[in-house]
Amino acid sequence: YRQEIGIESEGKSQIYDAQLGADYTISNTSSTGVYYKLTCQPSDKNTVYTGNIYIDNILNESSLIDQSSNTHLTSHTVDGYYTAIFGKWTFDAAFDLLWKYSDDDILSHELINNTDKLSLNTESNVDSRMFAAEAHASHPWLKGNFSFGAEYIDSRRNNDFFNPEHVLNDNQLVLDERNAGIYAQTAQ
Repeated sequence: YRQEIGIESEGKSQIYDAQLGADYTISNTSSTGVYYKLTCQPSDKNTVYTGNIYIDNILNESSLIDQSSNTHLTSHTVDGYYTAIFGKWTFDAAFDLLWKYSDDDILSHELINNTDKLSLNTESNVDSRMFAAEAHASHPWLKGNFSFGAEYIDSRRNNDFFNPEHVLNDNQLVLDERNAGIYAQTAQ
């Protein structure tokens, strides 16, 4: 018994990236800023898997899987901030937004002993988003500092998987999460 396995893969992937940002000083005690980033990453890949099984040096089984994939990933990011001093009060606020989308199509074709056995298409779409924000304030108090603030996070992920031949089960997964918190503290 002897088995031979081979893998050949060829692909192309590109990244397109664009960024834009600005900071603005409102006065000598306050400033704000915002930043945006767009990333696109298309890729194509073709992989061929081969396998041969020999028994007593005679070819018993030959298999070939030809798999092509086409993937597109896009993400958007926005960040912003504001900071200021009013008298003895210090204020800081910031936010982050993220949206990411991925589309992945795969076509697999299987041959065993030069006979068509299976063609399989799959499509996977992932859509994710996240929003986070925080705000903080502080003021001198006694011989230390008093501060308080709040934070909020909202995230969602939607993952759809589809197989038109119904060899694999279709699937839709949705994750939703929200968290909020407030605090107050003194430091001496």
